[in-house]
Amino acid sequence: MPHQTNNLAFCTLIIVQLLNIFNMTKRQTSFLFNGVIKNPWVWGAIVLSITITVLAYSVPSISLVPLNWVELQWPILFGSGSLVLSHILKKMGFAQ
Repeated sequence: MPHQTNNLAFCTLIIVQLLNIFNMTKRQTSFLFNGVIKNPWVWGAIVLSITITVLAYSVPSISLVPLNWVELQWPILFGSGSLVLSHILKKMGFAQ
């Protein structure tokens, strides 16, 4: 169980950091139509990061235990929640 908990934390941290790039927009710009979304380098970096993360599971010395889709929903939910909360705070004027 400790390995599974560590893997959930590891995946959550990775997803939050990958989605954090989308918090770099200004308050006035739309979430779906901005320079970050349109930047192919951002999408390339995200794909490369996900690929490296998936490959890390094949390295025995790291001791990562693969998560199934049910377990993976939690890191995705919390990572997405962080992104949504940040944009709500921007719209309310609490963040830039």
